[in-house]
Amino acid sequence: MNKIKAVLIDDENDSIEVMQMLLAKHCPTVEVVAWANSVDDGLKTINEYNPHLVFLDVEMPGKNGFEVLKEITNPSFHVIMVTGYENYAIKAIKYSALDYILKPVDADDVVKAVAKLDPKKMSKDPRLAHFNELIKEDKTVYDKLMISSLGGFKNITLSNIVYMESQAGNYCVFYL
Repeated sequence: MNKIKAVLIDDENDSIEVMQMLLAKHCPTVEVVAWANSVDDGLKTINEYNPHLVFLDVEMPGKNGFEVLKEITNPSFHVIMVTGYENYAIKAIKYSALDYILKPVDADDVVKAVAKLDPKKMSKDPRLAHFNELIKEDKTVYDKLMISSLGGFKNITLSNIVYMESQAGNYCVFYL
């Protein structure tokens, strides 16, 4: 069985320890080869260990996790974003993240995320090519939001949002 080499990048040691424990217990095909507590150390670690998979926190002091992705010129790894913030999910999708896990991390979420990576196709996944292209042209300003509504999906310009109000049942009303 091919082992999936993984690197963990998170500024919180507790988060790294929890992820190591969850991976060891629930994902025997994943081998954590290294970890880092900052973007700069994460870049060095990725370059040194050439992982198949990177578990990447978003919010870190100084620089955020997306800056790791911008710095890598030819990524040959998949990314699973692990963060306490919901608001980066769309950006993670645009960077072709394999998955997006919210903290506190749940074992089932980790297992499902890792299951999306087929060890036999680790270097042949077309999302990596798409990821490379996004990094090269990441001068995009995110000024729109896609929302679902009763009438289908709608594209809203962020500057048109006056405020939002949460509703019972996981709904939100946008006032434009």
